[in-house]
Amino acid sequence: MINLHEIQSIFQSCTSTDEMVAIFNAIGECTVSNSDYKVAKKNLIELLEREESHNATALVLSLVKSKGDSSLNDLRKIGAFRLSRYRYGRSAVIAISTLANVADKAGLSAESIRYLASLKALHSLRADLLRMENLLISQLSDRRKNALKTLLVIVDRAFLDIWPGGDKSLPGNDLMHHGIEDLVEALSMVVLIYKREFGMTPPRLGVS
Repeated sequence: MINLHEIQSIFQSCTSTDEMVAIFNAIGECTVSNSDYKVAKKNLIELLEREESHNATALVLSLVKSKGDSSLNDLRKIGAFRLSRYRYGRSAVIAISTLANVADKAGLSAESIRYLASLKALHSLRADLLRMENLLISQLSDRRKNALKTLLVIVDRAFLDIWPGGDKSLPGNDLMHHGIEDLVEALSMVVLIYKREFGMTPPRLGVS
């Protein structure tokens, strides 16, 4: 049984992602220690941030080969495939597309396959999403001192007052279309973008 580093080297030696997909089944069972697994997840995000698409794809395939669905669930929890994290670069798109191509070979669950399909659909919109993010960054820059505090107050009041939204029959550009979970997720995204663009310390959020 080979280990994670060995399987990663095999995938890295491929000249294309098509070759990685072609040899996926030929690689035997592999094992990974908890410490190596933890480091590998961190390394994957760093590779995606540096736009090292070949090495990132090799590593994500190695993780799925080693731990199957559980690796994909873990990567999902840490937002490893969140495009905004990488300024909508192509590495995450390539990694997801390649992973989707081995989903059946890897024996991924129907839920995981649906998740990959939703990511591919989202990734196809990355040019539009980048334009929207750039507009958001411009607006945050103009209101840098008060933007996050204002958004925190809105979400805080929504919790206290039991947000009446969540009516999916309304159009998506109507605030009442979105439930409290949507508001929290949106706030989380804005905070991440703000932190990446401008830096952030707890006092800026009014946290002691």
